[in-house]
Amino acid sequence: MSADTSIAPPAAPPTKAATATTPRSVLIAGYAVLVPLVAMAMVVVTTYPANGTDAVLKVEITYAAALLSFLGGIRWGIALMAGAAHLQWRPLTLITAALPLAWAILFMSPPVALAALMAGYLLIAFGERLGNDNPLPHWYRALFMPFTVMIEIGLGLSLITILSV
Repeated sequence: MSADTSIAPPAAPPTKAATATTPRSVLIAGYAVLVPLVAMAMVVVTTYPANGTDAVLKVEITYAAALLSFLGGIRWGIALMAGAAHLQWRPLTLITAALPLAWAILFMSPPVALAALMAGYLLIAFGERLGNDNPLPHWYRALFMPFTVMIEIGLGLSLITILSV
């Protein structure tokens, strides 16, 4: 006898008021994760190529790669909990690519790594848009897009900075 551990979809769509509000704890934790990435990007933008900035750039790349892998894991977890209907090839293939891409990025030159990270975050965002009857709460998508834009801006500024020197 096995228990069904899948998440059943709600019988009726949630109300607009319920989906419009992201839980405060999620907002705080989500944006707190961005603080180190944005801070490192600002150090690179304001001080590159000063001594020590290469180390900050490497840490920025490593942190962004770990975060990319984490986001792929979140999506896999959601799909697994939601059940077979959400285990679709196209979105999961794009999201699964995050882990090997994040690992490979650690061995790339900084300009290539930053560009690959930016592409990886776009892959995750695109993967989030694919699939039918996405099991994600509406507030997750509302948080995910500004989160992705902030990451793209930070990485893009770092990339522009190191390419312009």
